[in-house]
Amino acid sequence: MEIKTHSGKTWEILYLNNYGTRWIVVEKGTMNKIKVRTTYGDEVIERTALYFESFGNYVSVTISVDGKKVSTFSYDCMW
Repeated sequence: MEIKTHSGKTWEILYLNNYGTRWIVVEKGTMNKIKVRTTYGDEVIERTALYFESFGNYVSVTISVDGKKVSTFSYDCMW
């Protein structure tokens, strides 16, 4: 699926599983590094999204923190 951003760029959504619940964002054939800001413990961190995952009407993002994969529903995209 292709989507147009507000800046006129074209991004592609590539699904990672057969159910369409996990995806990454690709621009011009390379993985787009979407930065997200979230809280981890007591600190606010910024990380690159590894992938997104849907749960009904909600979307979580999976990031890497200290070598561990962490999923969170509470995040802000920083594009």
